[in-house]
Amino acid sequence: AGKYQNDGDTFHAVTLRDNYAYLSSYYYGLVILDVSNPVLPKPAGRFEVNGGCRVAPVLNGNYAYLLSEDNGIYAIDITDPSSPSLACNYGDFNTLGWGQDLIADGNKLFAATNSGFYILEVQPVSSTVTLTVQSTPYSGAAIGVSPTDVNGKGNGTASFSRSYTTGTVVTLTAPADLQGK
Repeated sequence: AGKYQNDGDTFHAVTLRDNYAYLSSYYYGLVILDVSNPVLPKPAGRFEVNGGCRVAPVLNGNYAYLLSEDNGIYAIDITDPSSPSLACNYGDFNTLGWGQDLIADGNKLFAATNSGFYILEVQPVSSTVTLTVQSTPYSGAAIGVSPTDVNGKGNGTASFSRSYTTGTVVTLTAPADLQGK
């Protein structure tokens, strides 16, 4: 059997998916271990949260939900287990109280805390949006696009699509006369 030395932290609970163990950690929040070789588990990623976590991470789609003892519920994007990132955070000690347990059922999270029982609806979180540019009735119009998208693409000839980080302001510039394209 294998062991991972935890550098002084305390692990409280674990959830398994595929070849990864998702652990709640008192000091670090979410610790992700690659357990594809059970004799030699190795660190894959980590996401630090404020407030200790003693409840098992809840996995739902590409997200791990972590209930902090005093800083609410963290939704952590685990699409890439080596680079988990914050999708959103709900509540804190004043809102939810001290976290005791968390489970998911479909698109709902159920949290038990020292101040009550909470039911939260989970909405899909997207970090990128797609912008599709079409020219009707004339196709092939040259459209100026600023800024470039997440893939480095800018100007295009209609119809085309670009991907942007949510919240990006995009300016499109079309020719005054589309008949000449």
